[in-house]
Amino acid sequence: MFGTVKKGVSLIAVLVALCLLATGIATLFRILPVLNTLSRRSNIYSACSQIADRLFKEIEEKFGSRPGPPVPDYLEGRDSLHPDYFYRVWFQEIKEGLYQVELEISWLTGGKTEKKSFYYTFRRR
Repeated sequence: MFGTVKKGVSLIAVLVALCLLATGIATLFRILPVLNTLSRRSNIYSACSQIADRLFKEIEEKFGSRPGPPVPDYLEGRDSLHPDYFYRVWFQEIKEGLYQVELEISWLTGGKTEKKSFYYTFRRR
């Protein structure tokens, strides 16, 4: 009546699908290093924030009470949970019993030392 209907996939449809697939894969390979860099940076900043939170809590517990040990001018060390990170802490008394804490965390990335700073204040009670 109207003719025969051909079923199947044409060569043009296959070529278009392969072209789209190749474009998608090429885009993925271009984006993958950027995603890897962002993920690594996020992990570093997360570790630094965890170290800073833990150190500020320990400082508050150790030096936050009057009968406790005197507040030093400077501390440094390596983090026990993240041994690749080195920290330095400076204390400055702003007013009587009120201290400002400057924390610097450093680590090596590709042979280069990188640093991140955090600030905190606490009062001796």
